[in-house]
Amino acid sequence: MDADGRHADLWLIDLSRAVTSRFTFDPGSNFSPVWSPDGNRIVYGATRKEFEDLYVRSAVAGAQEELLLASGDDKAPTSWSSDGRYILFEDYTSDRGIDVMLLSLDGAPKAEPFVQTPFDEQRATFSPDGRWVAYVSGESGRDEVYVTSFPARTNRRQVSTGGGGRPQWRADGRELFYGARGGKLLSVDVGPNGDFGPPKEILQVRGARDYAVAPDGQRFLVDVALEDPGVAPATIVVNWTADLKK
Repeated sequence: MDADGRHADLWLIDLSRAVTSRFTFDPGSNFSPVWSPDGNRIVYGATRKEFEDLYVRSAVAGAQEELLLASGDDKAPTSWSSDGRYILFEDYTSDRGIDVMLLSLDGAPKAEPFVQTPFDEQRATFSPDGRWVAYVSGESGRDEVYVTSFPARTNRRQVSTGGGGRPQWRADGRELFYGARGGKLLSVDVGPNGDFGPPKEILQVRGARDYAVAPDGQRFLVDVALEDPGVAPATIVVNWTADLKK
């Protein structure tokens, strides 16, 4: 179910043919789809029983879903590593809030904490070369974007200033994007040795809630909250006293 208590399904859009097809058919809510690096499978969160668990399914029509990970917490996938070996997901705990977890797909799926603190950590995403993970943390008192090395988590730095969220990488890993208040989208250049430049604003879209970036980093698909169509627009009349003289 979604926030309004309705059944929620995932859909696929074939951009070349402009065809939309339903992807999930099982009862319950389906959300947070993430493509595998080869584009053949999709991991997603779904409610089939008591908790929101992780499921995976081939993108081929008619394929059956498989339970990937179940536990006593709600969870949602956020990123799949380029080598196909790891999945990052959010774990919604009752005592610590939101943690970032790492699911290893070598052998039987095994989950372990990746970033686990008393603060909320979320929206973790692998860099294309697998050397970095960007994520959002509220440890400073507001959400900021951080980057840590992978697999060894020894090199960590804050890359956003003044608040930030929803990090995404350019396909070549040389640029990191993130969102900020007011519908702003900012960019940080990434050097070959992991040097991160200062943020620069590149786009602002009123009502922006989320976005997707094209591989070249030049085009963006933005999820925009539309104004209530049931509310009549306000009309401002200027120099209205001139009409009284006619």
